[in-house]
Amino acid sequence: MVSTFSPLSENKHGSDCSGSSGGKNRILTMSNTELTLDNGFMVYASGVALHEEDYTVSHETENSEITFLNNLWDDQPIKVIYFTEAGPTSNHFEGSDATGSDGDTGRTVTLDNSSMTLADGFQVYVGGATLTLTTDYSVSHNTSSSVVTFVNAIADTDDIIIVYYLGTGVYTNNPTEFDFYDGPIKDFGRVLTHTAVSTTTDNITGEKTQTDGTVTRIIGVFQRKNQIYSLNKEGLRMDADAVAYLDKDQTINRNDKITIDNYTYRVDNTLIHYYDGNAIMQEVTLYQF
Repeated sequence: MVSTFSPLSENKHGSDCSGSSGGKNRILTMSNTELTLDNGFMVYASGVALHEEDYTVSHETENSEITFLNNLWDDQPIKVIYFTEAGPTSNHFEGSDATGSDGDTGRTVTLDNSSMTLADGFQVYVGGATLTLTTDYSVSHNTSSSVVTFVNAIADTDDIIIVYYLGTGVYTNNPTEFDFYDGPIKDFGRVLTHTAVSTTTDNITGEKTQTDGTVTRIIGVFQRKNQIYSLNKEGLRMDADAVAYLDKDQTINRNDKITIDNYTYRVDNTLIHYYDGNAIMQEVTLYQF
């Protein structure tokens, strides 16, 4: 898998947008606090990946805005996946900090970055003059300690300033939430109706009462299973009628309800799937009412 930054994400509904349910050109204001990037920006509505002709985005250093060009209803779930670019960082060196000797070519300096430096916006100054990539220097962008190599001679007295941006998130070769949305959700995503259920216990009788609460539409992959039984001390126990794979941040609890295709299921167990410490998705086992 190609190395990527772990993206940021936001879960919204049409009701979070400006305008009225079913209207066009409704605007969603995001909660980003750094500049959102066009590269890797993905928008889903009701589990469907939107194309560039379906929306526009105004990338801002905070509160970027998405305008939905087509009809958008209040109960439609929206998922936005994106990367951000932090403000610029600078490292200041003297030529004597570089490897090699006074006046040598090919001297290097090592930056103090702790996440991947980005090629965009990378600037190198020596003695106030702006250097040109390849002609005057090369750079090895690393997740930490990126290295700049000077093509021409560097004197120990030279003043060196390097300005750069850092990619937000953890640099990893492993699957991330992005892979879940760009794979299973993109190919098999469905809109599910989620009903939150609260349970109260009578102080005297101990009887439990369950009450339906907020109903929302969520995005997930639904799979109806053949009836499978496992053997335990009490005898045969059915493992599940169905399973759903949901966003890792979706709030869902035992005894909540999931409705799809006119069938309603009770939530039994939830399990977050991790890969090398990265939360990928949430697996929910379901029993049909």
